[in-house]
Amino acid sequence: MARTSTILALIVLAACSAPQRWEHPTLAPEEWKADEAACRAEATREEDRDSARETGYAATARESRESREHPIRAQMDAFEATKRARALIERCMKAKGYVQARD
Repeated sequence: MARTSTILALIVLAACSAPQRWEHPTLAPEEWKADEAACRAEATREEDRDSARETGYAATARESRESREHPIRAQMDAFEATKRARALIERCMKAKGYVQARD
């Protein structure tokens, strides 16, 4: 059962990790990547701050300990962190005037 749960968690993580594509109606495509990188960096900083605030110490120490003690919990925490990061990136990109590209 634990192996099935692990596989399901990995499938969910993989499905949610597909990159979002953004477009801006008035900026050149060369600027898009720089803006997205800035938004990703901002989301990473905010996520790191939130993780440290929640636990009272560095996120990497928490993740390392939980990975050893509770691998499923660590996977779910990583999934939640990915969801939060994507939401932060989305908010940042929309604030800059971007819209999600349609495939």
